[in-house]
Amino acid sequence: MLIRRKGLAMLIAIALLMLSLPLPVHADGDFEISDGILVKYNGNGGTVTIPTGVTSIGNYAFEESTITQITFPSSLQVIGDYAFDRCQSLSSISIPNSVDQIGESAFMACINLKKVTMGDKVKSVGKYAFAYCESLEKIPLGKSLENIGDDAFLSCISLKEITASPDNKTFTSVGGILFNKDKSKILFYPNAKTESSYTIPNYVKSLGATAFNYCNNLSELAVSNNNPYFSSINGVLYNKAKTELIRYPLGKYGYEYVIPSKVTKIDDSAFENCTDLEKITIPKSVILIGNMSFMNTTRLESITIPDKVTAIGDRCFGQSGLKKAIIGKDMVIIHNGAFVNCMHLESITLGDSIKSIGDDAFGGSGIKYIALPSKLETIGAHAFESCSGLKSIFIPDSVMSIGDFAFSYCVNLESVTIGNGITHLNKFVFGQCTKLSKIILGNHLESIGIDAFEKCKLKGAIILPKSVKSIEKLAFFDNFDLESLVVPDNVTSIGEDAFHGGDPNSMTSFVCPLPNLIVTCTDNSFVHSYPEVFPGDNTKDLKYKIVSESEIGKLLDEGEQNAQEQIDQAYIQTYASSSAKEDLQNALKIGLKTESLARDNYKKNVNREEFCGIIMKLYDLLGCKGIVNKDNPFTDTQNTETIRAYSAGIIGSGKLFNPNGTLTREQLCVILASAIEKTGKSLNKSLNYQKSYKDIKKVSSWAKDQVRILNGYKVLNITGENIDPQGNVTKEEVLVTLYKAYKVFM
Repeated sequence: MLIRRKGLAMLIAIALLMLSLPLPVHADGDFEISDGILVKYNGNGGTVTIPTGVTSIGNYAFEESTITQITFPSSLQVIGDYAFDRCQSLSSISIPNSVDQIGESAFMACINLKKVTMGDKVKSVGKYAFAYCESLEKIPLGKSLENIGDDAFLSCISLKEITASPDNKTFTSVGGILFNKDKSKILFYPNAKTESSYTIPNYVKSLGATAFNYCNNLSELAVSNNNPYFSSINGVLYNKAKTELIRYPLGKYGYEYVIPSKVTKIDDSAFENCTDLEKITIPKSVILIGNMSFMNTTRLESITIPDKVTAIGDRCFGQSGLKKAIIGKDMVIIHNGAFVNCMHLESITLGDSIKSIGDDAFGGSGIKYIALPSKLETIGAHAFESCSGLKSIFIPDSVMSIGDFAFSYCVNLESVTIGNGITHLNKFVFGQCTKLSKIILGNHLESIGIDAFEKCKLKGAIILPKSVKSIEKLAFFDNFDLESLVVPDNVTSIGEDAFHGGDPNSMTSFVCPLPNLIVTCTDNSFVHSYPEVFPGDNTKDLKYKIVSESEIGKLLDEGEQNAQEQIDQAYIQTYASSSAKEDLQNALKIGLKTESLARDNYKKNVNREEFCGIIMKLYDLLGCKGIVNKDNPFTDTQNTETIRAYSAGIIGSGKLFNPNGTLTREQLCVILASAIEKTGKSLNKSLNYQKSYKDIKKVSSWAKDQVRILNGYKVLNITGENIDPQGNVTKEEVLVTLYKAYKVFM
C-alpha cells in the first residue's frame, strides 16, 4: 500500500512538472503556433489564410510582412498588439464576428490598407490600432464595440467616414463623424472630409483630445448659437467665455495669429500641425499651455512664453520650426519632450525659476548653448540627447539628479562642469560624446554609473573627488586618450571593464586596459586589487602608480580645490554680465565671496541677509576681524553675520531686520560707507559725483553724502545717465562694488 502511494505521488509530481514546462511551438508551414496562439509568420507574403483553430494572433506576429490579403478563421478571438504593424502591402481586411479584441497598433502604418470590415463582436480597439493607415477611406464600427483607444485612427489622411451600428450602445455617428452615444462629445472628425467649415452642434459639451487633428480641409470651426459650451472667433474654436483656446483649424489661411488678451489657457494640440503659421503671439494673460499645443508647427520660428506660465506640456513644441525661444520667469517645469527634435532651435532663454527639465525635453534639438537655471533640481532621461550643437555644459550645484542618457550622443560636446549637488552619474549620461575631453566633477559625487563616459575623448589627468565610492562597469570605456586617473581609497566597488576599451588593433575587438592610462592609488586601495576581482588577460596589463596615503591626500585636496575654482568660474561665465566678469573673478581670488552670492545667478537681486554676509567678508579683508558680539536685537533672524554687522556698528538695531528684503542702491552706499569707517579708514568727504546724473535729486537726504562720496571714489561706478538710487541692486553689482572698495581702501 505504501509503495502504491509513493508511485501515485511520483506520477502526480511528474504531471505537475510537465504542466510547468513551456508549451511547445509547432511549426505549421509558414506559421509558428503555440496553444492556439499564432506566434510568428515566416511566409513569403501575398495571400495568406490563417489555419483553423488559431484563437489569437500574437504580438508582432506579422510585423512588416509582405502579405497582400489575409483570411481569418472563425476560431479567432484576439488580434495582438502590433500584429500587422507596417504590413504595407495589405489592402483589405475582414475581421470575423468571433474577434472581440484588436490590440494596440495592430494595423498601424498599413499604408495601402483601403478597406476594413469589422465584426459585430469586437468590444475593444486598442490605441493606434489603425494609425497612419493613409489609404483607409471608411471604417464601420460594430454593435458590440465599447472602447476605442487613444489615436486609434491617427493620421488616417484618406478617411472620409466612420459609421457606427445603430445598435451600438457606446458610439454613434452623424455625417460620418464619430460621437459618443448621447452625442455630447465629438470623438473623431475624419481627416479627409471635404467640407471647409464645420459647426459644433448645440448638444456637444466636449471634444476628444485629437478630434480635429490632421483635418487639413477645415478652415473654420463655427459654433451653433445655442451651444452653451463653445464659441468661435474668426473660425478659431474657444470655450464659451473665450478664455480657453481649444483649436485653430489646420486649413485656416494666414501666416500670423495673435491670441486674444483674454485667453488664460491654450489647450492640448490647439495649434498642432498648423504648418502654415510663422508667428504666434501669446498674451501675458496665459497661465497654462497644454500638451502638444504647438507640436509640428514647422514654420514657427520664434516664441515668447509669458511670465505667468508655470509649466510647458509634454511635446508642446516638439518637431516645430523654432529657432529662438524665450521662457518667462515663473516657469517651474519643462515637461517631457517639450522641445524634442526642434532641429533649428539654436537659442533658448530659460527663466531662473525652472526646477525640472523633463525626459527628452530638448533631445535632438539644435541648441548650441544653454544656461541651465541656477535653481534647477532635476534633468530627465535623454533630456539633451543628440544635441549635436552643444559644445559645453555647466550643471549648477542645485541639480541633484541627471537621468540616463541625458547628454549622450552630443557629438560636439567638449567640456562639462558638474556642480556639488550630483551624487550619482547615471547610465550612459555622457556616453558617445566623442569630443568630450574635459570634465570637472563636484565634491559630493559618490558613484559613476554604467557607461557614464563611454567612448568619450577624455584627456590628460582626472582626479576623482574624495567622495567617490563606486565606479560601475564600462564607466570610462574606450577613452583612449586618458593618461592619468587618481582614485581615492574610498572607492570600494569597481565594475568590469571600467578602465578598458576595445583593442583597435584586434580583429575581434578584444577588450584591454586603456593603453595610455596610469591609475594613481595607494597600495592598500580597492582599485589596486581590481585585477584580482576580475582576473584575466583584459585586466592584467592595467598600469599603476602607487603613492603613500599622504601623497594621494595631497593630490585629492589639490583636485578638489581646482574643481571648486572651476565651478566658481562656471557660475561667473554662465550667470554674470560680460562687464562684471573680470571684477567678479578678482573678487573671488581675494576671498571676497559667500556661497549664496558666488553660487547663484549673479543677476538676481541681493537680499539684506546676503549683503550682511558679504559686507562682513570685506570688513575682515580690510583687517578688522575681532568683534565682540552683542545680544541679537532682531526677532526675525539668527544669522551670525547679521549679528556681527550689528555688533560692529555697521547696521542699526531694531526688532525686525527683514532678512529676505531687497537692498536699494542708496542703502548699499550707506552701509558700505559705514563698514569702511568702522575699519578705521577715513572717507574723503569733499569728493563729488563723477558727472551730473539726471536723477541726483532723487537720492534720499539720509544717503546723499555716502552716494556722492562713493561715486567720487568710483566705487559706485555708474555708467549710464541715472543713479537710480531706489533701484534694487543685484548680486554682481554688490560684489563688484565691494571689490572696488577693497582696491581703494586696502
